[in-house]
Amino acid sequence: MREVGTPFQAWRPSLRRSGRTLVLLALVVVAALTMVLAGVAHARRAPAWWRVDAPTAAMAEQAESFEHAVLAQMTLVRATEESWSVALSEEDINAWLATRLKPWMENRGLADELPAGSVVRVRVEEGAVLVGMESRGEVVWARMNVEVEG
Repeated sequence: MREVGTPFQAWRPSLRRSGRTLVLLALVVVAALTMVLAGVAHARRAPAWWRVDAPTAAMAEQAESFEHAVLAQMTLVRATEESWSVALSEEDINAWLATRLKPWMENRGLADELPAGSVVRVRVEEGAVLVGMESRGEVVWARMNVEVEG
């Protein structure tokens, strides 16, 4: 008959396996938390296309001209079935967003809908428009795929 020794010695191999399992489990938990935190940090980071320029007098002039041109095209009297289009550049849109969006919203009683200090920008890419808003240091954005006919 074989003598086992103390009860601790009898459990020693199983404790080693349990210890390895706990260390492995701890490493998996740490890796998962690291990936989640990295994802959250990445999601809060501004996208590569995000650039905010301080509004200038030239930008305000450009935005006003853009607004007048778009409104003139939208209100032009046309035949019922006549198709029409307006070319919008990223630069014109962002100038309008930087200088005219807030006054436009205030004029329509929507001033409280846009958080104070927020910035709205767009990026035009082939087949898509990216729209973003920065508020409290975080940028939230969306990509809209666009299909052009004609």
